[in-house]
Amino acid sequence: MIKPGLYVLTILLVMSFPSMATSSEAKKTYSNSTYKFAFDYPLSCDVKGGGKWYFDLIGDGKILLRGSVEDDTFKIFIGERKPQRDTFIRFARERARVVCGADGPDGSSYCETIKSERAYMTGNGLYVLEFYLTLTREDYVKKTRHTATVGPVYLVDISRTNKPLALMLFPGYGNLTAESTERLAREIIETIHLGDVPRK
Repeated sequence: MIKPGLYVLTILLVMSFPSMATSSEAKKTYSNSTYKFAFDYPLSCDVKGGGKWYFDLIGDGKILLRGSVEDDTFKIFIGERKPQRDTFIRFARERARVVCGADGPDGSSYCETIKSERAYMTGNGLYVLEFYLTLTREDYVKKTRHTATVGPVYLVDISRTNKPLALMLFPGYGNLTAESTERLAREIIETIHLGDVPRK
């Protein structure tokens, strides 16, 4: 006869198996030789690059995540403002809002409000900011305005000495990602390592 406590433990272990299987999936590695960083991603996905600054992570024929190396944008931001201790944080907050920006003849969308912000360090010692934002969509024809939550948007500080850099990962413009894609983004971020840092 199985004791009640052992029965509950068995159920918890069984419930945990799917997530364990996901994290143990075979991986491929994306390397950016220009900015000297790399990360691992699932074997079932593909990375399609749009040059040294942009890439898309594709799964089942769909774009799961978009990536952008923030180089010139970071330099411009610093040039327009005096460098401070929280320069990366202020830059990240500004850049996170670009996932909402869109204008057209019939309407526009924008993010004025950051709904939540979370900072953490990866196992490789990289500083990360995670954002959820409030998206506002205006329809000029129907004269309507709707709001929704979008994100998460991640900015990872991959700066080097005298070289400010950030890597932005997000689910697409104006989108709220599925939990599975959010988990995937976090797993990828944990594997990011810089060219001049020994991999753990």
